[in-house]
Amino acid sequence: MKVHWQHVLAPVGVGVATGLTTDAATWTGLSSSLMSVVAIVSAGVLVRLARGVPFSAIDVLKADEARKLSSAIKQSVRGLRALLAVCFFTILVLVFADKLAGLLSTVTAQELLPFTDHLDYLALGVPLLLTFVIMRTFAVVEGDIEVADIQADILVKKRGKDLADEFQKGVADKAKDGYRQPSGYGGAV
Repeated sequence: MKVHWQHVLAPVGVGVATGLTTDAATWTGLSSSLMSVVAIVSAGVLVRLARGVPFSAIDVLKADEARKLSSAIKQSVRGLRALLAVCFFTILVLVFADKLAGLLSTVTAQELLPFTDHLDYLALGVPLLLTFVIMRTFAVVEGDIEVADIQADILVKKRGKDLADEFQKGVADKAKDGYRQPSGYGGAV
C-alpha cells in the first residue's frame, strides 16, 4: 500500500479541527449512521476483492507489460486490504463510541500535553478515521482505474492482433488458390 502525504495530513487536519470544534456527544449520536456508511464501503471492498481481475488476453502481453499489470493489480489489492482493515477498526470505534467517550474523558493527557486542553479525543479520532477511509477509498478507485486502463490497452492490442492474423490468413488463402489469368486476357480483340 502506497500512502501519500495527503492520505495522512488530510485526516489529521480534519481530526484536529473537529476535535477542537465539536464534542464526543456529536459523534456518539452520529455513530450508528456513520457505521452504516463505513459498512457500505467495507461491503464494496469485499465485492471488489471477490471479483478479482477478469483477464483473458494474456497472450498479447510483452514481459514489461505483464510486469506493469501485475504490479498494478498487486498494489490495488493491497490497498483494498488496508482499506478493509481501517474500515473494520472504524466500525469498532463507532460501536464502542459511548464507552470510548467515557474512557477518554478520564484520560489526563492534558497534563502531559498542555495544548490539548480543549481537544476532545473522540471528536478527533472518529473524523480522522472517517476521512482516512474516504481518502483511501479514492486512492483504491484510482488504482482500479489504472488497472482498467492497462486492460483496455491490452484489449485494443489483442483486437489489432486478431485483425492482423485474420488479414494474413486471408492473404495466405488467396495465395494458395494461385493466380489464374482470366480467359481471353491479353488476346487480340
